[in-house]
Amino acid sequence: MKNKLITILTLLNYFVYSQSNSAFEIEFRGNVYFDSQKDSLNYFKRYEHLGSNWGTELKERFLTPEKQIILIKKDSIIIEEFPKKVGPSKTMFIRNKEQNDMLDLSSGKKTKWNNPYVTAKYRKLRNYKRTPNEDKTILNEQCEAWISESKNGWNKIWISKKRLEKSELEYPDLIVNGFLVLKRTKHINGSRNVDFEAKSIKKINISNFKNVLEKHMEIDIKTKYLPINENIGLSEKPIKVGKRIDNYAFRNVFNNDLIKLYDITKQKKYTIVEFWGTWCIPCLIANEKIKELQKTYEDKLSIFSINAYDRNINKLKKVIEKKQMNWTHGYSTEKLLKVFNRKDTFPRLVVLNNENEVLFIGNPQVDLDKIKTILNN
Repeated sequence: MKNKLITILTLLNYFVYSQSNSAFEIEFRGNVYFDSQKDSLNYFKRYEHLGSNWGTELKERFLTPEKQIILIKKDSIIIEEFPKKVGPSKTMFIRNKEQNDMLDLSSGKKTKWNNPYVTAKYRKLRNYKRTPNEDKTILNEQCEAWISESKNGWNKIWISKKRLEKSELEYPDLIVNGFLVLKRTKHINGSRNVDFEAKSIKKINISNFKNVLEKHMEIDIKTKYLPINENIGLSEKPIKVGKRIDNYAFRNVFNNDLIKLYDITKQKKYTIVEFWGTWCIPCLIANEKIKELQKTYEDKLSIFSINAYDRNINKLKKVIEKKQMNWTHGYSTEKLLKVFNRKDTFPRLVVLNNENEVLFIGNPQVDLDKIKTILNN
């Protein structure tokens, strides 16, 4: 006979769309059960040290909402844990496409967080197999059944056929390939089964979360300088005049997307790629010369500024706007600096033609005449 322990999991999803904001609360009711009575007893031995009140402790652990998940942007979520007691804890778990963070709401300290359940295996639909005979309707949504198996057990999901708009996050408890997971069942060999199914969805008022989100969801600029997967396999050798350059990707400063170098160089006959930072006084002086070049050679010149070593995203954007640097802006990475600016000198300016050949490498302050000679051709 299976021993069952009923749990309740409440997930709060906050979806940000291009036209309007929507917030929904999804209540999941599920159960934890075991393959045998022996498995059940072994699992609960860890709670024996709680003494005569262990039953009460278990009830508090499993019968209260364990977490809330809020989709803040198209690529990030917040998870609030509810251990033992009803009501929000002091810890917030933040996940985006690039990293996981754990935020202490009392101190504001943010540290890295590794969640064993957010494994790469379960994030992508390509790692699942369809089981159409198990398809079902959940909350009036036609859901497809999929399963991913391993030597340690299996994971089943039932996903709504309605894709979430602009979702780029894969989180197997909630979203897989942009599809909402309305039911999931996990089986761990020789241990327990965990089953959750959505029982209700309702629209909620998100105003209670507004202050917390505005205070703590500022993006750490360090994540913008992390390696970019699209650049894996591209050359790490320093660029040379006369050589063709690879199609590197850069994170966009003002939009949450990637900029491909060739998409810029194909627009006009020449492209200036500038490496700079708000901390670099010579860069800010050279900026005026670059604006002169932009005005003089507007019909045949594109400008692309790459930021390095800054500490604050808001400050960076304000400087760009104040200085009227009205062109494309991206972030550097360690690899991009090795390729474009191995000696780490600033400002650094590279001129490319629309065939992606390097025509010039130097300093816009001292080499302005050389740059003009190239652009006059």
